[in-house]
Amino acid sequence: MRQQGFTIIELIIVVSIIGILAVALALQFTGWRDTYLVESQIKTMYTDLMSARTYAMQQNVSYFMRLNTATPNAYNTYTDTNGNDALDIGTDTSVTMLSRQTLRHKLQWDIGGNPADIKLDRRGLVEPTTNPLADINIWVLDDSGNPYNTGDVDYDCLFLSGTRITVGKYDGSKVPVCQSK
Repeated sequence: MRQQGFTIIELIIVVSIIGILAVALALQFTGWRDTYLVESQIKTMYTDLMSARTYAMQQNVSYFMRLNTATPNAYNTYTDTNGNDALDIGTDTSVTMLSRQTLRHKLQWDIGGNPADIKLDRRGLVEPTTNPLADINIWVLDDSGNPYNTGDVDYDCLFLSGTRITVGKYDGSKVPVCQSK
């Protein structure tokens, strides 16, 4: 007469399969989390830039965004309170709601080969403070300081030029360029 139940071998096989599936799911979750963090950071910066542009046009005053070079996982936004169309850190007012001090990933931006501040003028136009005709590429860096380059991320950079602020994907070249989506 046969008893009802499972043998120890059957239980070991089932527990092993569940363990393998749990490990695979955990690894997949880590990839999803990293992808989400990169895309979320780009969305946040895009929103801050668009908000600064809107405020600049509404208030008829220039706004500036500065990457904190000492800690490149932060940026500050300022309003030109003295009206001279130039960023004066001691005089101009920092806009706390458009500044980020604790980004997960470091940022880097390139303006015609030079780091510089980004100006959003009273007409909503984007221009770098060093070279008004240059395009601006902003990208997320991975933990080793290289542009975040993974096929899973839909967008990991921003491209700014005159009237355009667009999200995109780093093209994988040696000199990072943001290909707009």
